[in-house]
Amino acid sequence: MLKPLAFLIFNYYFWALKFKIISMKKIFGIILTALATIAICCAFCQGGPTAQCKDGTYSYSKTHQGTCSHHGGVAVWYK
Repeated sequence: MLKPLAFLIFNYYFWALKFKIISMKKIFGIILTALATIAICCAFCQGGPTAQCKDGTYSYSKTHQGTCSHHGGVAVWYK
């Protein structure tokens, strides 16, 4: 999904630049903004749940303290 989307975006900006619809400076700014957004999102990714609660819900808590306290406690720890 991501590769075709990236290809379409690249194609759009390639042709826009070729026909001088958009400037290189503007494209560079857009690319930097996109990369910064991706970096910020990846910094907050935890890679999945850390525990499963006894009621079947998942927890993404960073510490064990208080995890699943309102869901009957922890059934399984993943990390």
